[in-house]
Amino acid sequence: MRAVKAFRVFIRLPKPRAPLPIRLVDTASHVNEMQRRETLTSCCQILQNTNPLLHDSIIQVLRKSLLSAANEIKLLKEENGAVKEQRDLMEDEQRQMRKFEEELKVKGELLKGETRKRQARTKVHMDRLPLLTKAEEEIRRNDQQ
Repeated sequence: MRAVKAFRVFIRLPKPRAPLPIRLVDTASHVNEMQRRETLTSCCQILQNTNPLLHDSIIQVLRKSLLSAANEIKLLKEENGAVKEQRDLMEDEQRQMRKFEEELKVKGELLKGETRKRQARTKVHMDRLPLLTKAEEEIRRNDQQ
């Protein structure tokens, strides 16, 4: 999760009026904190050292950068939503896979149990065959006599 920091800068104009608050939003993207602070410091110095006619153009530039930062935040939120949706889909698929693996394991155990039962029946049948053969031979001998 990206943290979004906000800075509030008061720019003092030479006119006798209250300070003008400008709020800059940190997009926490590719520009690091030190560069943003240097930019703000240089903007404040420029405002203090320039004539009042340029203040409006500087304020417009700052507003444009603020709008672009807000648009970037909006795009990042949309990308974040898409990534969360993909993550949720993958988690659902993983849950289904675990469920199917568990069902397959249970069916495998049932199949092994049935195989053991059949092998036991076959062994009992094979063990009884000689006795059955002897019994049939005795019945034939008794019939012949």
